[in-house]
Amino acid sequence: MTGIRLQVVVLTLLTICDVALSFQPRLSGQSQIVHSHSSQFMSSESADNSVGSGMLDLVFGFVKTKVAYQFSKLCAADILTNSNGSAESFAAAANMDHSLSLRFLRAAVAVDLLTECNTGDGDGNGDGNEAVFAPTELGLGIGSINSPGRGIVLLEASPEYASAWDQFDRVLQTGEIGWELAHGVPRIYDSLDTTSSDNLPGFRDTFYQGLRSWGGMEEG
Repeated sequence: MTGIRLQVVVLTLLTICDVALSFQPRLSGQSQIVHSHSSQFMSSESADNSVGSGMLDLVFGFVKTKVAYQFSKLCAADILTNSNGSAESFAAAANMDHSLSLRFLRAAVAVDLLTECNTGDGDGNGDGNEAVFAPTELGLGIGSINSPGRGIVLLEASPEYASAWDQFDRVLQTGEIGWELAHGVPRIYDSLDTTSSDNLPGFRDTFYQGLRSWGGMEEG
């Protein structure tokens, strides 16, 4: 991988990271730290570009997943398709702060869920008023209410799955079951049992919708 390509990867991931940090005001100082470290990384001629880009993908992978999950949860592709594609209209439809809406949409651009074009209708000050966003094929595939991949994203990136994965350290140390540590029952299907006090009623629909999406993807 060339040095230029590596810099593109770094800048893309920083765009996503900037959105994540914006939702955590107490960590705002870390944004400069990340940018500082990345600048040093990009300027190091001795760095192995292939290893470096792979490392960044691993480190920032969870942030990409968070962006994709929210994109699917909000049906962002539908919102943009049924509006003028601006960050302002998206914010209104998604009940989101306008400034964060713009940053979120640009993070979605960074992971190839959206494209952005400038209409030239704004004042040119970079506040996003000129930007129009449209879903890519991938964005339509996970961000539309009836899209085949939406259920998969909502299941595999669900808070319930994340809670189980958060137990990974303990699972490796003790051999216990992550799902049981997180949710009190050893099997996912036990959490779907409506007669159990440990059931997760909100997760039931997510789980079966995800299975249907997996089945649809395999048939397609």
